[in-house]
Amino acid sequence: GNISQLVKPGDGGLSAASSIAVRDHVLYVGSRLTKQILKFDAKKGTFLGVFANLPSNPEFFIPVSQQ
Repeated sequence: GNISQLVKPGDGGLSAASSIAVRDHVLYVGSRLTKQILKFDAKKGTFLGVFANLPSNPEFFIPVSQQ
Protein backbone atom coordinates (compact mmCIF):
# COMPACT_ATOMS: atom_id res chain seq x y z
CA GLY A 1 0.00 0.00 0.00
CA ASN A 2 0.87 3.63 -0.25
CA ILE A 3 1.90 5.78 2.67
CA SER A 4 0.86 9.41 2.71
CA GLN A 5 1.08 12.26 5.18
CA LEU A 6 -2.28 12.99 6.82
CA VAL A 7 -1.16 15.68 9.30
CA LYS A 8 1.78 17.96 8.51
CA PRO A 9 4.22 19.34 11.09
CA GLY A 10 2.78 22.58 12.44
CA ASP A 11 -0.86 21.70 11.69
CA GLY A 12 -2.92 22.75 14.72
CA GLY A 13 0.31 23.69 16.51
CA LEU A 14 1.78 20.17 16.21
CA SER A 15 5.45 20.26 17.15
CA ALA A 16 7.53 17.10 17.64
CA ALA A 17 4.83 14.42 17.39
CA SER A 18 5.30 11.73 20.02
CA SER A 19 2.31 9.38 20.18
CA ILE A 20 -0.83 8.63 18.23
CA ALA A 21 -4.16 6.95 18.86
CA VAL A 22 -7.36 6.65 16.82
CA ARG A 23 -10.87 6.37 18.21
CA ASP A 24 -14.21 7.00 16.52
CA HIS A 25 -12.61 8.57 13.42
CA VAL A 26 -10.57 10.98 15.56
CA LEU A 27 -6.76 10.93 15.44
CA TYR A 28 -5.11 11.98 18.70
CA VAL A 29 -1.49 13.13 18.41
CA GLY A 30 0.88 14.02 21.23
CA SER A 31 2.83 17.24 20.64
CA ARG A 32 6.01 17.23 22.75
CA LEU A 33 7.08 20.85 22.39
CA THR A 34 3.63 22.28 23.13
CA LYS A 35 2.83 19.65 25.80
CA GLN A 36 -0.58 18.98 24.29
CA ILE A 37 -2.71 16.23 22.84
CA LEU A 38 -4.25 17.45 19.60
CA LYS A 39 -7.30 16.09 17.76
CA PHE A 40 -7.56 15.64 13.99
CA ASP A 41 -10.14 14.12 11.67
CA ALA A 42 -8.73 10.64 11.02
CA LYS A 43 -9.87 10.63 7.38
CA LYS A 44 -9.19 14.20 6.23
CA GLY A 45 -6.48 15.37 8.64
CA THR A 46 -8.47 18.47 9.57
CA PHE A 47 -7.52 19.98 12.95
CA LEU A 48 -10.39 19.55 15.43
CA GLY A 49 -8.90 21.23 18.49
CA VAL A 50 -6.82 20.65 21.60
CA PHE A 51 -7.87 17.56 23.57
CA ALA A 52 -5.63 18.32 26.57
CA ASN A 53 -2.92 20.64 27.85
CA LEU A 54 -0.38 18.68 29.90
CA PRO A 55 2.17 19.53 32.61
CA SER A 56 4.84 17.51 30.79
CA ASN A 57 5.52 15.91 27.42
CA PRO A 58 3.02 13.34 26.10
CA GLU A 59 5.09 10.23 25.42
CA PHE A 60 2.74 7.24 25.40
CA PHE A 61 -1.00 6.76 25.04
CA ILE A 62 -2.82 3.93 26.76
CA PRO A 63 -6.25 3.12 25.35
CA VAL A 64 -8.99 3.00 27.97
CA SER A 65 -12.65 2.15 27.76
CA GLN A 66 -15.22 4.91 28.27
CA GLN A 67 -17.88 3.22 30.38
